[in-house]
Amino acid sequence: MILEILSSTLRLPTFDGRLDPKAFTDWIREMDHFFEWYNLSDDRKVRFAKMKLISRAKLFWQSTEQRQQPPATDWVEMKEILREKYLPQSYQGDMLDKWNNLRQGSKPAAEYVAQFEEYLMRCDIREDERMTLSRFRQGLNDDLRKELVLREVDTLDQAYTFVQNYEMVSKPSFGRRFESRNTPRPPTTLPPSRPVPNTSPLLRDGKEKGILAESPGMKSTLQCYKCQGFGHKAANCGNRTLFVNSQGQNYEGDVIEEQLYEPDLENLPESDEDCEAEMSP
Repeated sequence: MILEILSSTLRLPTFDGRLDPKAFTDWIREMDHFFEWYNLSDDRKVRFAKMKLISRAKLFWQSTEQRQQPPATDWVEMKEILREKYLPQSYQGDMLDKWNNLRQGSKPAAEYVAQFEEYLMRCDIREDERMTLSRFRQGLNDDLRKELVLREVDTLDQAYTFVQNYEMVSKPSFGRRFESRNTPRPPTTLPPSRPVPNTSPLLRDGKEKGILAESPGMKSTLQCYKCQGFGHKAANCGNRTLFVNSQGQNYEGDVIEEQLYEPDLENLPESDEDCEAEMSP
């Protein structure tokens, strides 16, 4: 049992005498909880508490023991001496004012409950539970306060549980719908478009009568008979061709005109007799 107490004592927080009411009240609360768990005599409680005073707090307690006759012999008396030193006289009143002015506002119900409980512990007042419940209702938003009254919730623990569950059930569905409407959708990535084949008809070339030129964008089917390439005529071929004449001399041909037959429709003979007359010498 002694070893267990000593092991637990090592885990207890220390107090260094800083002028921070919150740090001091937290330390007092931890010590109270420890002494409630272990059944120790008043003398041992004081000795364990002295072990957890360090720095300026330890010096203060040592000087207090030297001045005080007889020294403090129980934890309750020791707490009162420490409170007079490290808690301002206005601390209790300031905490009560903050507690009375606490309002839920835009805070979630769970956060409001946590703050209300913290003020309840730090103010350390003893009052009827109905009065504390009235404080709690007063700080709630109108919708939750009305629900507590309609459902006749009459204990503080029930009120804590109800407001958190009520908000959890009634609010999130609307919140999710609202977020889904207002959350911008990520941009849609479209696959690269395929090139659309050009189906425009063939255009007639103005330079060569009867020759059809292909519109841009279409794969050419026109073939040069000189270089066997596509997309141009022999007259426009840039490939120079080597020719050998009958005397064995070499020369390069630059331009070879394509001979295209184009009938003279205006001077055609009207009958076979006219045709024979033209052909006779």
